[in-house]
Order: sequence, then structure tokens, then C-alpha cells
Amino acid sequence: MFFRLLLPFLFLGLSTASLSAVCLTLSKLLPDQVSFSNSTIYDDAVASYFCVQERLTPNCMVRADSARDVVVVIKQVETTDGAILSVRGGGHSANVGFANSNTGITLDLRSLNHISVNGEGNVTSVGGGALWSEVYEYLDERGLAVLGGRVGTVGVDYRSSHRAWVLLLITSQTSMWSLPSGDIVNANVTSNADLFAVLKAGQNNLGVVTIFDLLSFKQGLYWGGGIGYAESAVSAQLAAFADFKTPDNLDPDAEIEQSFLYSKAKELHISKNNMFYLKPIAQPANLLGVWATTTFKSSLAGLQDVYRLWNSSVTELSSVDGLVSSLTFQAVPPVTGEDGSVDTFGLAPGTHPEKDLVICLIANWWSDTTDSARMLNGTKEFIAAVEKNTEAQGTKVPFTYLNYAASWQDLIQSIGEEQVKFLKKVAAKYDPNGVFQTKAPGGFKISRVRS
Repeated sequence: MFFRLLLPFLFLGLSTASLSAVCLTLSKLLPDQVSFSNSTIYDDAVASYFCVQERLTPNCMVRADSARDVVVVIKQVETTDGAILSVRGGGHSANVGFANSNTGITLDLRSLNHISVNGEGNVTSVGGGALWSEVYEYLDERGLAVLGGRVGTVGVDYRSSHRAWVLLLITSQTSMWSLPSGDIVNANVTSNADLFAVLKAGQNNLGVVTIFDLLSFKQGLYWGGGIGYAESAVSAQLAAFADFKTPDNLDPDAEIEQSFLYSKAKELHISKNNMFYLKPIAQPANLLGVWATTTFKSSLAGLQDVYRLWNSSVTELSSVDGLVSSLTFQAVPPVTGEDGSVDTFGLAPGTHPEKDLVICLIANWWSDTTDSARMLNGTKEFIAAVEKNTEAQGTKVPFTYLNYAASWQDLIQSIGEEQVKFLKKVAAKYDPNGVFQTKAPGGFKISRVRS
């Protein structure tokens, strides 16, 4: 598996001459790796972004074939007035400007997709630009697995309660960073341990990760798939999910993602369960999109409230052309176990044994840019309504899941005041000139965290 750091945003009014100059310089430093608009390579790269709103047009795109290439690009951006950097991994983000921009340089990591396994088969090294589908195919042939994305073209988001969170399984061996200083360093629990620690929340604030070492494990056949249900089954589905998330019913081999879908084109409401069991017992194209998330403690009444709020939101937005709206409940595994096992979060065993947490994901899609403001506002209003409800019920959890977070959500602030202070301290150490705050202004930046 891999963890991508995407470092962009939309900057206007910058010096065109400066941007053109740095692109030309990079084309000399990295021959045949820089592409410009109206070329096939450039146009194909733009078209390959998952969401229409991210298909922006930078001054040039640079393909990184090595960690050293990444350093070359960072240094050129740092030393050129007006130059702006975006970093593209899988290109799946719905947040405008997080992995591309209409000005500046977009660094494309997709060629850093090498995958290898050590002799024991328990550590898999993955390039920072690999796709989940590439990783799974490589490991399937070897009877191995890692935890990773539930869709082949995205980054870290899927987890199984048997194996815990994906980020817990980034090993103590290596994560290789290209830093603003020009250094390429390994970060683990013994070397650059502070950098390794902030990997869990620091995403694009410190540098670009080009290699991840992940714990891999033997995995034979397992049971899994998706089942759809008519709208009439909603009450029973919510009751079943609430029962699944009752702590006494925890099955470490089981995982369920429960979704509710509305399609305007088909005037259809359905519910769907993606179900997985670790033992062998028995997306729309060319759409604009936004997703957002919140976390709360599970209860049947709470799940019913969220479903009711989503249904009201869908009704309010139902006149939007091409609307597809999906509500998903994802079960969250305990972060630390009770068996004394060690995790790379550095959390003491048993300190976070919660078994009743649920990540709520709202994903909205539409076809006309004139509806974008309405859809974004509708999504914000839904999350605000859910959080108002869970706060009133005493079930709100101050955690924002990175891969589902909208650009307007306070992701970094949700990790807690002390962790934010630590993240800022580490950023100042490894990026003293603030290159990744000013030159790569997209993503969730520590410099934007409210005091």
C-alpha cells in the first residue's frame, strides 16, 4: 500500500514569466520529463484526474522518476519567485487545487510506482505514486496482502478491524522523504522519529514521501462483496448496522461499509452493504464531486437521525441536474488492542479501545458547474446538521478522517492542540523556510490552523 502527500492549490496573479522560466529550467535539468499544454502527455495527464474540477492547467507538468527528481523540482520552486508547486499521486481528490493548479508546476509521482517485498514477505516497499490496483495485483500473485484503498485508483482509506488502521501498519523500517533542504532521508521510529510521527497527520506540510515500507501479511481466500437493497429496507439496514457496531458484537474478522444512494436520473433510493470477512466463509464518469466526513459514536437512534438528515438534504438538492448522492457509514476498528500489541502511532495498549465509532461519509456528484456553489453549500449544511445533532446527543467525536475530508474542514485541528503544536515544531525543523507552506499552498496546511 502507499500513502500519498499531495501539495497544491489554486493561485492566480503570479508572474507568468517566472513560471515559464522555471518550467524551461526544469526541462533542461530533467530532459524528456517536462510536458507543456497542447502536448499529448500533458493533455492525457490533465484528463486522467478523477474529478472534473481538478482537471486544471498548470504551466507545466513534471514526471518524477526518482526521489532525486523530486528534490530537483522542490529546489527550483523554492528559489524561483512566484513559482507554485502541486504534487499529484493518484489524482483522486475532489478538493479543487489539492493535486493540481491553473498556474505553476505540477509534479507527477505516478512513475514512482515500484513495488517489492522483502525475503520474509512481511514488509512491502511501495513507491509514493503507486495505485492500489498495482499493489494488490503484485501481492496477490505472492499470496500476500496489505491494507489499502477500497477503490484501485485511490490512496489510503480502507481498513479491517482485524488488522486495524492502515497508518498503524506503516512499519518502523522506512518512509523516504524528499525535503525542502534537498536532503533525502529515511524516517522511522529510531531515525528522524519526529518526522515519522507526524506522517500520520502532517500529509503535505513537510515534504514529499517517495517510498513507504508497509507491513504485509499472508492472506488466502476471503469472503466479500456488495448487496443492494430497496428503499423499504432502510430501517432494517440501520438496525443491522447499529447491532454490528455494538461493542459486545465485535468480530475482528468482519468489516461493513453501509451506503445509501440517491440518483436523480433514475429517481432511485437504494441502500447497499459492502461486506468483508477475512476467512473464506461464505463511480460516475465526467462528474463534479465533493465529499466530506464526520465521526460519531454509534447508536441506532443516531444512525436513524443521520439518515433522516441526509434524506432531507437530498430532497433539498433533488432539482440539481445529474445529482447522485451517497451516504456511507464505515465501522472504525479499535485503534489499540487490549493484548499488548505495539503500533506505530506510539499509543499505549488499551488507551483507545473504542469499539463503537463510525465514520460518516457524504459524497455528492453533479454534472453542471452552475450548480457547484449550491452543492458545496448543501454538503456543508449536511455535515453541520449531523455534527449539531451528535453534539447534542453527546456522541460527536472530534476526528476528521483525512481521505474523506473536504477542503473546508479543520482536519489538522481535529488531531488536538498538543499534536498541532508538535506538528508545527517538526515542520519548523525540517522546513525552516516554510517552502511547503508558501510554495505548495494547497492541502490542509498547518499555517492555516486557527489559534
